[in-house]
Amino acid sequence: MLIVGAGVYGLIMAIEARKRGIKDNAILEKADEIGGTWPENTYPGVACDIPSHLYSMATHLKVSHQLRAIRSFHLMEAEQRPTF
Repeated sequence: MLIVGAGVYGLIMAIEARKRGIKDNAILEKADEIGGTWPENTYPGVACDIPSHLYSMATHLKVSHQLRAIRSFHLMEAEQRPTF
C-alpha cells in the first residue's frame, strides 16, 4: 500500500493498516521530516484552528486537551512518537 504524505492522517493510515495486517506499505513524504503542515508553519503562536479534542489520535498522540487550540510544537512532538 502506498500512503502519500506523513502528516497526522498519513501516520494514522499507516498505523491502522499495520493493525489490520497490511505490513507491505510505504509512506511518501516531500519534506525532510514528518508532520505535514506543522514543520512548514513555524511563525510565533501558530496553533491548530480546530478544537484540540478533534485533532488527535487517542491511541498514539498524548497531547493535553486542556488547551482549546493545540500549539504546533505539541503536535510535532507527538507526531515524532508513533511506532509502527
